[in-house]
Amino acid sequence: MALALQDIKDYGRAEEYFRKAIEITKNLKGSELETAVSCVNLAHLIYETDNESEEINSLMEKSLAILENPAYFGYDKYAFTCLKCATSFGFFGFFAPNAMH
Repeated sequence: MALALQDIKDYGRAEEYFRKAIEITKNLKGSELETAVSCVNLAHLIYETDNESEEINSLMEKSLAILENPAYFGYDKYAFTCLKCATSFGFFGFFAPNAMH
C-alpha cells in the first residue's frame, strides 16, 4: 500500500503506511527482513521529499544492522532481500561487504 501511495505522490499517507509496516514487523519474529526492506523504502520516500534528512541514514543503518545479523542469514528470503536492498545501500553511500556473507 505504501509503495502504491508513493507512486501516486501521496507522500504523507505513504510515510504513514511505511511506519506502520515497520512498527508491526519489527516485533514479529520471522519478519525482520520485511522490516529491513520497509526501512529502505521509507528512506527513499524521505529522500524524495527531503534529501537532506538525517533520518535517511538512521533508516539505512537500521536496515543494515538487520542484514548483517547472522541470526537472519538462514532465512529463506535472505539473499533476495540483500539483492533487493543492495542498490539502495550504494545509492545512499553505504557499503556492506559483510551483509552478503
